[in-house]
Amino acid sequence: MLSAIARRFRPLHAPQIRGLPAYLQGQYFIARGQDREDLTKALAYSERAIKLDANYAPAWAQNSQVLERLARIGLIDNADGFRRARESAERAISLDAGSATGYMTLALVQMNHDWDWEGADAL
Repeated sequence: MLSAIARRFRPLHAPQIRGLPAYLQGQYFIARGQDREDLTKALAYSERAIKLDANYAPAWAQNSQVLERLARIGLIDNADGFRRARESAERAISLDAGSATGYMTLALVQMNHDWDWEGADAL
């Protein structure tokens, strides 16, 4: 019985050792602040993690989260930033249907950019 439960909660994809440090460094800069420098570093680290392991859903979710925030506070082009955030969130969700950050960011894009409050609420 225990092995059946363990199989059910096994991660969909184990991150490569090389990609995990970049992801964690990105998380540090997301948590650290809201300014251009911190968010730009977080974006660079998420892109590095994706480059090292393109199937690592948390890196895609992190990328979408940073892009959405940069676009929302006006530090990058609004339309392009939200478009890229949506694409990264959708990629994260396609890799891991349980990606909470992916769904959260997709809902933020729908709410803040598309003005689709019902669609955001449905996620």
